[in-house]
Amino acid sequence: MIQISFEGLEQAIKDAVAQAMEAWQPKTMPQESEQPSEYYTRDELCHMAHISPTTLWRMEQDGLVKKRKFGKKNLYLKSEIDVLLQEGKLVKCSR
Repeated sequence: MIQISFEGLEQAIKDAVAQAMEAWQPKTMPQESEQPSEYYTRDELCHMAHISPTTLWRMEQDGLVKKRKFGKKNLYLKSEIDVLLQEGKLVKCSR
């Protein structure tokens, strides 16, 4: 007859889940004083996404990217752009 002991199994599962969650989360969080501004400029966005200003303009026309005008500058909300980058939607596109 074979006996299986489940003693400590619950704690082992909890430990494994905790380790997996720690590995999934970023190791360092930026300090409040290190937080960059909440907008990207056109040049920053084009450089980061490896697209031309013309491609960015096309994405704006298609409604994929929303610009905000501050004076003569076009600015792009970082939280929106970061989501698009993570989802892979902000890449070179063709018509």
